[in-house]
Amino acid sequence: MAKVRQNALLEELSGSIGDLVLKRARSGTMYVARKPRFPDNRQFSPAQLTHQQRFKAATAYAKQAAKTEPLYVALARKTGQPAYNVALGDYLHPPKIVAVEQVGETIRIRAEDQVKVMRVSVALLDAEGHILAEGEATPDALNWWWAFTAGHVMAARVRVWAYDLPGNKTTWEGDYISE
Repeated sequence: MAKVRQNALLEELSGSIGDLVLKRARSGTMYVARKPRFPDNRQFSPAQLTHQQRFKAATAYAKQAAKTEPLYVALARKTGQPAYNVALGDYLHPPKIVAVEQVGETIRIRAEDQVKVMRVSVALLDAEGHILAEGEATPDALNWWWAFTAGHVMAARVRVWAYDLPGNKTTWEGDYISE
């Protein structure tokens, strides 16, 4: 890819000319590259098709959310990115459950996301997987740790779900240590 420097002829052009494509970066720098070539009989794998569908859904979400979600606009101002990019990245990256701790009858969950974890749900299960108790965890003042008080439940396992703004869900499951 070649850079174009101070060329009055190409300065205002964009698009393609023959086999060449003219691209302008956000910085204003013009680039000239060959058009990509793809075979006429190109077949996508199932994983590629799934990714294309997911990316299509992400762009649709980002177009709308960048205009209507104040959290994306505020984060965009802080990071210097367009709100669309912030929303797109948030859609494509689900939240992470970093830690699950038990302190007495309280289960503490540390969940993280690029933008914000919106809610955390918890279920206590018996050995066969039946739900004994479930509910929403409540965040601390900084939204770093979420707490769920189980009471005196004799559970075998705990299952945790974390949700972000676009509705992505992450699940974690582990042993419940009753005291």
